[in-house]
Amino acid sequence: MEFMKIVMAYNEIQYGKETLDNVLEMIKQMPDKKASFDNGRTLLHLASQMLHPSAVKYLLAEGCDPNSKNSSGDTPLILVARQKQLLYIRPENSAYEVTCALIDGGANAALKDNRGEMIYLIAAKNGNGEMIKALHDKGVRITRADDSGNNGIHYLIESLYNPLNDFRLAEKRYNDEAPGGVLPAGREFVKKNMEDSKRSMEFYLNEAFVGAKAFLDSGVDPEDKNNMGETAHVLAERRGTKKIGALLKGELGDAGANSELAAKAGGLTIVKAALKGDREAILALIELGSDVNAVEDIYGYGEGTPLAGACRNCDAETVKLLLGLGADPNLKTGDGRTAITWLKGGEMHSVSQNFEKKNPTRIIDAMVASGMDINAFVNDRSDTLLMWALRDSNGDMEMFVTRETLRWYVVNSAISHGADVNRSNIDGQTPLMLSCIGDPNYSMRMADEIQMLLLQKGANIAARDKNGNTPLIYVANNSNAKAAKEMAENLFDFGDPQAGAVNNAGKSALDIATEKNNEMLVKLLLKNM
Repeated sequence: MEFMKIVMAYNEIQYGKETLDNVLEMIKQMPDKKASFDNGRTLLHLASQMLHPSAVKYLLAEGCDPNSKNSSGDTPLILVARQKQLLYIRPENSAYEVTCALIDGGANAALKDNRGEMIYLIAAKNGNGEMIKALHDKGVRITRADDSGNNGIHYLIESLYNPLNDFRLAEKRYNDEAPGGVLPAGREFVKKNMEDSKRSMEFYLNEAFVGAKAFLDSGVDPEDKNNMGETAHVLAERRGTKKIGALLKGELGDAGANSELAAKAGGLTIVKAALKGDREAILALIELGSDVNAVEDIYGYGEGTPLAGACRNCDAETVKLLLGLGADPNLKTGDGRTAITWLKGGEMHSVSQNFEKKNPTRIIDAMVASGMDINAFVNDRSDTLLMWALRDSNGDMEMFVTRETLRWYVVNSAISHGADVNRSNIDGQTPLMLSCIGDPNYSMRMADEIQMLLLQKGANIAARDKNGNTPLIYVANNSNAKAAKEMAENLFDFGDPQAGAVNNAGKSALDIATEKNNEMLVKLLLKNM
């Protein structure tokens, strides 16, 4: 019986044309069980690679060398470690049984491959949890990290990236094509692809969990950092491997309701769950006793609540969930900030979708409906939501994928909910003043339209800040000469903006326009004085 026929027989198992028992009989008919074939492979290499326990045990009994190397320097045990995707012929515990059989037969588990990698780290990179458990059960030392500082748990978690991502993409495609749960005719394969991806993901998640537990039982510390300063526990949070995260945090006890909830929570805090938009984890954490208004550091940018975390991601659904669970939209943290001041467009990959869904507007609507005072101060600078949206020329407010910016959404939402357009902050600044200094081409896109909106809502064109500056003086300070002239004209259209008024430094709008050599604005001011 030729070696390649056995190789082909293994491949045909996935199509239901062969069975493992038949392949074993083919192996038994080979006259020389110890012979080497293509690339230095032996029958034991092949049977090990295919995770065929009965064939491995038979060949070992026939005297095959468990430490023989193929032309690439791989032993049968190394080939088991490399095995990743044999779902179609892989009976439960097959990798475990093959590993145990090889070690019992004399395989050296301390051997490295030709790249110097340890067997258990190779297995971890391929998500081979059964093998890792077998190595642990056989007393093999599996606690060392590699030169990058990554231990086996690090690599197990990283091995889940593709299965998790494949399912997320397949699920998104299904939801996009079947918003009502019904696919168009001829698109049934989309659902099957999602189901297959889910089955594969669950298989690898279970494998990784088995391996992670074995590493922990062997003494690997989940708080050990790699060369990038990241622990396995932090990596589990980042990758969304919740059950492993709960395991690493020591929150998985005996089977029971709390253990199931802990697995759903994934070792996350409620703030981190909100930042990830993990509503399942949030509900589990609340049931486990977490405070929906808990405060913790958010990525080093300050203290925030779960509601702040959801606002930071522009996640309207999570905001609504938290509000329904009792989150306080008016709660201030130690630095005087409320949750709404964390509002962003979301992560770069989600900004477009968030804006298409009008999530900034939906978030403000939900928070007002839950008691947020639209005219209350949202920070320690006495800014209302409207003032906060206009104050800073920052990247978050200017993030846009359509004509509208995040700032535009917030300003419109605040005004629609009754924001006082004349309420000043601690510096005496009004929303109109801040819109007047905004550069529509740079620091504040749509500044001219925001100014017009405020004017139409009754903004005071003659107000003064604590330094005596009027809206017209703010216009004169605008770095965009053309925008300054147009905004000044808007002010004159709504009454007398006090063109001759001077600030505390004794300067008028005309003085400032002259200093900036804005001829268009100078002419307009002279004409209206």
